[in-house]
Amino acid sequence: MEKKAAASLCSSFVVPLEIQIEILSRMPVKSLIRFKCVQKSWCNLIQDRSFIVRHMDRFGKNKYVFLLRNFTFDQYIKQYCIGNESNNIIEGTEIHMSTKWLFGESKGSIIGSSNGLVCLSSHSFVLHQPDLLKIHIWNPSTRKIMELPICHGGDIGATIISPYFFLGFGFCPKIDDYKVVRVMLYAHSYGWPPLEVQVYTLSTNSWKRMTMANPGWGLSPSLGRNGVTNGACHWLGLQINSSKRMSIIAFKFDEEVFLEINTPNHHIFQYRSSFTVSDIFITEYRSFLSLISKGADGNSAFDIWVMKEYGVADSWVKQFAIEVPVPQHKLQVMVNFDNNGAQLLLLLDKNTRRLFWYDIKTNQIEEEHELLNFLYPDEQVIGCMESLVSLPGEISTVI
Repeated sequence: MEKKAAASLCSSFVVPLEIQIEILSRMPVKSLIRFKCVQKSWCNLIQDRSFIVRHMDRFGKNKYVFLLRNFTFDQYIKQYCIGNESNNIIEGTEIHMSTKWLFGESKGSIIGSSNGLVCLSSHSFVLHQPDLLKIHIWNPSTRKIMELPICHGGDIGATIISPYFFLGFGFCPKIDDYKVVRVMLYAHSYGWPPLEVQVYTLSTNSWKRMTMANPGWGLSPSLGRNGVTNGACHWLGLQINSSKRMSIIAFKFDEEVFLEINTPNHHIFQYRSSFTVSDIFITEYRSFLSLISKGADGNSAFDIWVMKEYGVADSWVKQFAIEVPVPQHKLQVMVNFDNNGAQLLLLLDKNTRRLFWYDIKTNQIEEEHELLNFLYPDEQVIGCMESLVSLPGEISTVI
């Protein structure tokens, strides 16, 4: 009798919907994809836009993931996770994406990440036939991907010396949409012509072309150095005049306009003889636009500059000056995270192929991880979060 009563009580007990939503919003994407098969109401909930946003806020922002692309013969992107309770680097057990499957013999490039979506490109910087450029948007968590329509370039002409292109990817909160921007810089034998700018919008799945007078600056072709913050992607640039002073060029996704931002008033950002910059890169520190620069003397010193008020040159401050126990010529700064209140740099020792965290506050190495299958240490890395964001016309990726 008591057993029947208990069974009846259990069968009649229903978990309130709000509690179900709260529990599910704290689950990893892989589990949620499986849960979609449990019942139709859960499937509808997990695909709902408001739940996807809630999940990013509850789970995605607390789960640190970074993607590492290698240049080996097989060319793949591998995922690593950062433990929530510790800073342990956990290597992904699966190869998530073969860039050879996407782009053939082109090595490909990671352009950027926003809300768990990652933008991939078939080429980097120089492309003499712009119509050959392939761009994909990929969600590593759901293993879904879509290819963007071809972005047709203008008439290059016979006087072109250096056809450079630059890509940026980001989210527009005002219209709840994602955009890709492609900037073509054509250096003619007679000088610098107007910029050719094309902007792709995800919701319309289409490109539009913009032409603007040459602004008097060029962009630096540096892998993984177009940090996205304050609704804009950023590149390092140089003024095309005798000063050759470095600046930051931003493209605002909402307004679709360019903004030139002055770098800190420090000698390392002054005259540059080349557009290629390898000792400075753009990143984000607690939602602030930031720069990480190597010491001029080639030792193991790094400076981290933070712009406290976006767009205001006088608000630059040197937030950290750190010493890393690896000589600069052997070290590659890959990405920085703020995990559990600790300011951390992810660094790669090119000689030993070991990844490690460097805690800026304690000046200590927190964790080391050997890249067993990576033959070439000059890799590309990007931070990412787990998310359920879907893509129109998406297909499953080939593993």
